[in-house]
Amino acid sequence: MTRVKQILEKREFTIVLLNGTSIDDDKDYESGCNFVIGGTNLGRGVTFGQLNTFYYTRTSKNPNADTMWQHNRMFGYDRDPGLITMYSSRALYKLFAEINETNNSIIRQAQAGKKITIAYPDGLNPTRSNVLDKSLLNILVGGSNHFPSIPKNETTTQISDLVQQFSNDDPATEVSLKFISDILKHFKAEKEFNLDGYIKMIDSARSENPMVSGHILVRRNRAVTLGNRALLSPNDWKETNQFQDEFVLTLYQVSGDKNNGKSIWVPNIKLPMKKNFYII
Repeated sequence: MTRVKQILEKREFTIVLLNGTSIDDDKDYESGCNFVIGGTNLGRGVTFGQLNTFYYTRTSKNPNADTMWQHNRMFGYDRDPGLITMYSSRALYKLFAEINETNNSIIRQAQAGKKITIAYPDGLNPTRSNVLDKSLLNILVGGSNHFPSIPKNETTTQISDLVQQFSNDDPATEVSLKFISDILKHFKAEKEFNLDGYIKMIDSARSENPMVSGHILVRRNRAVTLGNRALLSPNDWKETNQFQDEFVLTLYQVSGDKNNGKSIWVPNIKLPMKKNFYII
């Protein structure tokens, strides 16, 4: 601290301005004590050796995860963690933490040889929309409900046994995400629905936080024609929608009256509101 005080009192430092009109370059800060100030020019492709203190306040109405990852260059690779100080808003810190969690999840899924499912907070995009190859992505908006048009039960009896503890009159009940994942593994669906992708979403959320839970709602003897645009009744939609930031599984046992005489379980998956999901 004595040396820092001496540098400041004797003005043994350089203020370097990096923007679209400045003429400073990396030679101006390769040695000594420097205060580097800039905006867009600091966002991409710039790394500062032995950077100890930085203020990160840059915000965007529609931030992109890849751009923010490039901003992570400021954290560098030659830092002493005990000497680093970062000043930022709570919102930006939370955003960086969530992006980091997602990146770690991508690495785990890739190492396991699994299809990759990415979840970002609402309002954060993986990259610029004109860069995304949408033919390779299934983009699902947080808070939305999804169900297969042509569900198949491994056996109706197995699913019935798993949910026998939940009555038709029970409200949505808190359960572990593992339980929801285990139930979904007893279903098959049309290729377009990508049931495996939904299971990967839930398993990814479990890996990020083993203590996180969801809710389940079970309703039997429903007279619903499969393939309709909506599955949930207004009351059930209202019941499950109160859990906005959780996975909610609604199971309808659809009677055979309108479905070729066959009774079948149909899963409806509601996604957490505050995240958008990208299934690769």
